[in-house]
Amino acid sequence: MNTKTLTATLGLPASGKSTWARAEQERLGTNRVKVANRDLIRLLLDNAKWSPKNEKLVSKVRDYVITEALKDGYSVICDDTNLSPKVQEHLKQLAERSRADFVIKD
Repeated sequence: MNTKTLTATLGLPASGKSTWARAEQERLGTNRVKVANRDLIRLLLDNAKWSPKNEKLVSKVRDYVITEALKDGYSVICDDTNLSPKVQEHLKQLAERSRADFVIKD
């Protein structure tokens, strides 16, 4: 098992994913775990406005944050809904390329 993990939460909006992610980050420490979340990136980049064009950049930034954090030896929690099997597979590939374990937290 690797010392770094990409954990993808899986769940409907408002089901507790971000609450769990923040609690897990607090438990393990920000020196070990980073949280990547498209909602927060969207807020930062686009004042929380969703559009297909904006979403492409939001997803690229999320992937960059995940990849760079894993490269630097952090574990990452991606607390988006991650309901699509295609998204789950994409995140799994990000983890594999960074030699990190991949876990889904339902």
